[in-house]
Amino acid sequence: MTIKKNYLRPIDFKHGHVDMTHGAGGRAATQLVDELFAKAFDNEYLRQGHD
Repeated sequence: MTIKKNYLRPIDFKHGHVDMTHGAGGRAATQLVDELFAKAFDNEYLRQGHD
C-alpha cells in the first residue's frame, strides 16, 4: 500500500462537509480557505494570505 503524505482530498462543495481536520490549522484548513472562502470573499487583503 502506498501512502501519499501530501495528499489532499478534493472538497465536494455540493455534498461535502467541514470536519475536524479543517479546524487543525494545517493543509485541510488551508485548502478550505483557498477553495471556498478566498474565492467567495476575494479582495486585496485576503489575497495577501495573512492570518
